[in-house]
Amino acid sequence: MRKIKKVTPYLFLIFVFITVIFSFRANPFSNVLSGHDSSMFLYFGKGISDGLIPYKDMLDHKGPILFIIQYLAVLAGFGNFSLGIWLIECLFFLGTLFFLYKTCYLCINDKLISAVSVTFLTPLFILCYDGGNYSEEFALLFISISLYFFCKIFFKRRVSRVEYLLVGFLGAATFFIRLNMISLWVVFCLFLVYINLKDKNKKLLFQQVKYIFLGGITLTILIIAISLFQNNLEEMFYQAFIMNISYSNSNLSEKINTAFAFIELLLKSGVFSLVVIFFVSILQKRVGQKNRFYFVLCIYFVVNFVTVVLSGRYYTHYLVTQFAPLVIMIAFALQFIVSTIAGRKRNLLAVIILLTMIIPITISSVRTYNFGFNLKPSLDTEQTKIISEYINKNSKKSDTIYVHNINANIYLLSDRYSNSRYFVLPSINYDNFPSMKKEFVRNLYFNRPKFIVVRKQLLSDGSTSSNLNNEVLKALKNYDQIITVKSDNYLLFKDNH
Repeated sequence: MRKIKKVTPYLFLIFVFITVIFSFRANPFSNVLSGHDSSMFLYFGKGISDGLIPYKDMLDHKGPILFIIQYLAVLAGFGNFSLGIWLIECLFFLGTLFFLYKTCYLCINDKLISAVSVTFLTPLFILCYDGGNYSEEFALLFISISLYFFCKIFFKRRVSRVEYLLVGFLGAATFFIRLNMISLWVVFCLFLVYINLKDKNKKLLFQQVKYIFLGGITLTILIIAISLFQNNLEEMFYQAFIMNISYSNSNLSEKINTAFAFIELLLKSGVFSLVVIFFVSILQKRVGQKNRFYFVLCIYFVVNFVTVVLSGRYYTHYLVTQFAPLVIMIAFALQFIVSTIAGRKRNLLAVIILLTMIIPITISSVRTYNFGFNLKPSLDTEQTKIISEYINKNSKKSDTIYVHNINANIYLLSDRYSNSRYFVLPSINYDNFPSMKKEFVRNLYFNRPKFIVVRKQLLSDGSTSSNLNNEVLKALKNYDQIITVKSDNYLLFKDNH
């Protein structure tokens, strides 16, 4: 019985790991193609492996660390980028689980409750990872490791210089994935400054600032050096920061609607009630050292949630960075619930009662992603493969193509690259970026792609200047439709010159 009790927490974690990694689109049993963002990122990784330069030859508003990860995926899969990214995702998710569990255990000193707390995130992992290979899932590992070290500082555990360096290094890595995901470092570093000044511990503060800064500046210098070597520093800065900020613009109404949408998701997952219980529990506690931690945890939770809704877009993967503070709140809430239940079997009883809260949405998530991805291919998948195969057989590898406002899967499957760096147009209003619009149009005519693929809907919708539809429609006058390629959603055109 004692052995069972000892391994139970790890059985929970193994269940979460296996369930989630087989919800990824890239898993070996999957019959679906990469999602929109994932296909774009893999295009970057494949492009880098073939000598294309990020930001100069391929345009996107994510940071360079994300594309280095995609390049590593191509290497890990020995050219099979789908297998490679799945292996990378498995490693990142394993590390994330490990550090989320360790952080919970550090906070509450209970292995079973810590494991159950992580298990509570299972449906959210599946729903918000949304098939996998999003920037947030990679950033979550860096956030989880750094949060663990920050918690060690708060609970007066010894933190080495290497760990401080690592906190800074991972902060910079997260910054160079996407700049609006660094709320952990902003909140906790400011709080370290505050408590050390208040406690008149300037020597410790100097050591913390020095090593965290050294860790961050080391990676920053390395990224700048690589960009200088590739001669793309200006393009990297503009796309990863200026364009990213523009992409995140939204009005207050959109932000509020997005916030309510994410709260509704937390309610459906059964997690929101535990957040409420956490806040109730801390009102009843009067523990000096932990009061500081509760306070900074709440600040971090709120600030990070603001960054989640900042763009005004309800994309579930945006919520992934919220899992780090969320799992700690769940752990404290579960500990509070268990402590209020009387009896020798209270841990077991509490676990059974609480897990029933997430079973329905977990089953629903597994049916949608794990089973849905692993059954027969969808019609869209089959038709995308047919178009890609036609392009591959009727063009040379040096020929270019253009796929308009779809995703990058046709590029990947046909083994062809875009005629310009605008392989998939970012979701911005190009009327506000006239130079980019001019470059895109110029490439349509002076670096003509051999094939153009568009949605059928484009011909019926007519022109929309904001996403350059009208420019593509004009260019199609110089192309002939390949009517032998049948598709319900897409049309394939070939250059008639």
